[in-house]
Amino acid sequence: MKRIAIFHPVDDRYGASKILAYVLSFLSREYKCDVYIPALTHEIELTLQELVSHDVNVNFIEFPCAPLVHRKMYSLKGLYVWVWQNIRTLRFLMKLRKDYEIVYINTVALFSISLICRMLNVKNMVHCHEYLKGSLYGEVIRRIIRFGADKIVCVSAKVASYIGDNPKVVVIHNGIPDVTLRVTERASSTPDDMIHFAMVGRVMPEKGQWFLCEAVKNLPDYLKKKIKIHVYGDAPPTRSHLFKEFKSLISDAQLDSVFVLHGFDPDASKKASLLDVWIIPSIMVDPFPTTVIEGLRAGKVVLTTDNGGASEIIKDGVNGFLIKHGDVQYFTNLLSSFLQLSSEERKNIQQQARMTYEQSYGIEKFQDRFEIFFNDVIKNKA
Repeated sequence: MKRIAIFHPVDDRYGASKILAYVLSFLSREYKCDVYIPALTHEIELTLQELVSHDVNVNFIEFPCAPLVHRKMYSLKGLYVWVWQNIRTLRFLMKLRKDYEIVYINTVALFSISLICRMLNVKNMVHCHEYLKGSLYGEVIRRIIRFGADKIVCVSAKVASYIGDNPKVVVIHNGIPDVTLRVTERASSTPDDMIHFAMVGRVMPEKGQWFLCEAVKNLPDYLKKKIKIHVYGDAPPTRSHLFKEFKSLISDAQLDSVFVLHGFDPDASKKASLLDVWIIPSIMVDPFPTTVIEGLRAGKVVLTTDNGGASEIIKDGVNGFLIKHGDVQYFTNLLSSFLQLSSEERKNIQQQARMTYEQSYGIEKFQDRFEIFFNDVIKNKA
């Protein structure tokens, strides 16, 4: 059985890590997969175990010298450590380069590995989940992976526009497995008879929690009393203060009765599937949010901003709603209009959401798209 080396920056259950688990669930049927991660927490492994009942050909290996790009590296000491990590990775790949058919780099946080592979004449591909256009470091990363990688998989056309027109680039939309737990419309006969919103993701301004708070603050009181917003997720490890900051923002806006902060919950997606609405109000350009597909899978109304990859699958007013990013008043007006829809109108949108998932974004569709491409790369046809 052929072997592939996979480099991934963090072991968690958020977007790119979930997608990696899904990819491993089918690639491991044909290939032995060695997954190198700076620090193992076994979250991806647990996600994979939930997906498949049989033994998989996957080894998770702690690789602390992975040259990971992060905020703390932008100092003389940080750059020195990063350069040294690249040297150690170079030596590592020099020893093992003949053991692997290809090196698969998941996310551009490990972009320099593609350059190392090019130096060693090792076939490699980069799976780009990021949109970094407009920044100096984003331009550096873009140029290096265009030079170093043999192929670049972009999760959306938006991400591909950042990488730029190049024969190496291919767009493959993500897909996710179906789940047995699916409630098309949460029972509305609960005592509070409220509409429950779910927001799943890292707690930080770029992801839109602050934006959401400002929009909800502007709603009339009678509408605030109709909603409950469940926020699942914690702050990034390097910015842990943001969770407390967001909690204070909610209190200052007198919205403690509206927001429920659950923190990190490995079952967040399942619990959110029992609620009425999924909301993804990212201020940053969210390349192709997995949470949008999860909302469609659950047959829920999805509200998401219009500046990222989600706008490629959400048709405004048909299978969800698009929010003008950064426009607080537009967001408030959209929430107000949505809350006044009839139950039948919401149900029609939910049905369209589920249909969108079934037609294009199930894991079988994703597997077909990805395997055809990947096998062609291995055979030197792509």
